[in-house]
This record gives sequence, C-alpha cells and structure tokens, in this order.
Amino acid sequence: MGFLDDLKKGLGFDDDNDAVNEAQKQADDAKKKADEAAEKARKESGDKAAEAKKKADEAAAEAAKRKAEYEQAAKEAGERAGTPAPAPAPKKAPAPAPAPKKAARVHTVKKGDTLSEIGEKYGVSWKKIAKANNIENPDLIFPGQKFNIPD
Repeated sequence: MGFLDDLKKGLGFDDDNDAVNEAQKQADDAKKKADEAAEKARKESGDKAAEAKKKADEAAAEAAKRKAEYEQAAKEAGERAGTPAPAPAPKKAPAPAPAPKKAARVHTVKKGDTLSEIGEKYGVSWKKIAKANNIENPDLIFPGQKFNIPD
C-alpha cells in the first residue's frame, strides 16, 4: 500500500465506495427476497385454487353417489312393497307449439378469462352472470367451465 492509498483511506474515500457497494448488495438481496415471496404467494394461491376445485369435485362425486344409493333404495322399497311400476299416462293431444325462445347464450371459459370480461363481451353485468350460475367466488373460475349468460 502506497502513500496515496494511505491518504485516500485516511480521508475516507474508500469508505464511500464500500458503503455504496454494501447498499447495492442490500438492495439486491431485498429484491431477491421480494421476488421469492411473490413467487411463493403465486404458488400458494394456485395451490389453494386447485385444492378448492378438488374438494368441490369430491363433494359432487359424493352427492352423485348418494343420489344413486337413494334411487336404488327407493326402487328396492317399491319392489318389496309389491307396488307395480306406475302405468304410463294416457296419450293426450299434442300441445300447441310454444313461441320460439331466444337461443340461450353459453360461454365456455378460456384461460385468462374473468367474469367482468365475459360480462363486457355479452353486455351483461358480471354479478348477473355469477348469480345465474351460482358462482360463490367470482374470482375463482376455471377454463372449460360453461356459463349461461342471462339476458
């Protein structure tokens, strides 16, 4: 180390560079931690959505199973009671054809769709779409879902 280096150090010039380098390192570390936290939050959000869908699918499967069991039990009870199947209703004259209805509008959700965007596309409030389709959480829709679009 020479005289000029000693002089710079004595005057504190190297300390400024060290302080700048240390501040830059701290900023880089903070950014890295923030990026990691954001990624973790995105992953957890996706995991929670997947878990909610899985639970909903399981509940639907359980409901279908119970319905089938109920129908089977009702059939068996009817057989045990000896009640014959109901006779077919007598044929009546055909009813007049109803007035033609507007074709129902159905939207199949694509990746990236939101209820508000779907509503804008059809000129309907996202709240009406959510209500018409019994959507409890309008922020949680999945690609492939089919929504009836109210008038």
